[in-house]
Amino acid sequence: MARVSQPTQPRPQPLWKGPLVAGLCFGVAYGVTQRLVSFNVAELIRFGPGFDVQVFPGTSLESLKLRFGDAQAEIRGDLELQELERQQQEEAKQRAEEAKKAEERLQNAAQLEPLQDAEPPAAEPVVESAPAPAPVSAPKPKPKPQPNPKPQPKPKPQQNPQTIAPPLAAPQPLPAPAPLPPPAPQL
Repeated sequence: MARVSQPTQPRPQPLWKGPLVAGLCFGVAYGVTQRLVSFNVAELIRFGPGFDVQVFPGTSLESLKLRFGDAQAEIRGDLELQELERQQQEEAKQRAEEAKKAEERLQNAAQLEPLQDAEPPAAEPVVESAPAPAPVSAPKPKPKPQPNPKPQPKPKPQQNPQTIAPPLAAPQPLPAPAPLPPPAPQL
């Protein structure tokens, strides 16, 4: 009897061989490149003459040091620090101005007090039904503004056993899913 030959299907090639070959190629190329770079290639291969070194345009650091001195100075580049220092200087100026104004007020008040003491006392009897005028006093200097305290971190909420909600009841079972409609007839 003769055997009926069945058509053989070609076996599918495994997908892992392609990435494996590509990875091996990349690895070998990386190793060879690293080995060549570790040698000093410039000594082995002589290239043509390079470009001449030219002076960079502008003022050099050495010329600035010669012109303005070689004193050690802090290079300012932090804008936040500069802004903070500027604000502190402005606050110090405002405090100094307020202190001067308060001192002037105290001097004016000190000048007014001897004038009030020099007035002769009134010889007339004081009527109790009429209120006596209040003595004029020097205006009180404004209190100096206190620096803003550092903001305190917000306290973490603590759980009290009394405020914890009671556990929920057991979940109710879901109703059974509706049956699927019958499949459409194929033509």
